[in-house]
Amino acid sequence: MHHAPSVRSVVELLSVALVMERAAAARYADLARCMAEREHDELADLFTRLGRLERDHARFIERRLAGQASAQPAVVASVESIALDEEAPLTPHAVLLAALRSEVDAKAHFERIAAAAQEAAVRRLAEDMAAEEAEHIDRIAAALALHPGPAADWSDPRVAAAARILGD
Repeated sequence: MHHAPSVRSVVELLSVALVMERAAAARYADLARCMAEREHDELADLFTRLGRLERDHARFIERRLAGQASAQPAVVASVESIALDEEAPLTPHAVLLAALRSEVDAKAHFERIAAAAQEAAVRRLAEDMAAEEAEHIDRIAAALALHPGPAADWSDPRVAAAARILGD
């Protein structure tokens, strides 16, 4: 079990979230490029959309932080990093599963912050952020349901359906 991060203010929580959102946006952009290079256009589009969502969250946080004194974020664990198993074949299932794990980790991170929060405003904001991650989880889980096993093939037409689910 992970240690509950100590976040003392809304500004500090926003600073933590900003680091996480930027990291996720960058990783989704990397995955989109990787899929495009392999000519897996549907998954490239899917990760482009996820990256855009994360960048939009980052911009929203930046606007909320505008004019605030910057806070040194608490140590941000590797949440929101999307770890692919380097030994496993790069299938739609494997990529979606890695993205799902990342979002689950991010949700748990915000839930731990909420549980440990001393300030009601920090707790509410962390709970809202956990709820946003839950929405990401639902979208990725819906796409993953179209790829029930690691044997899914890149040419599977369900990849396009997964991209639509995640992008809508």
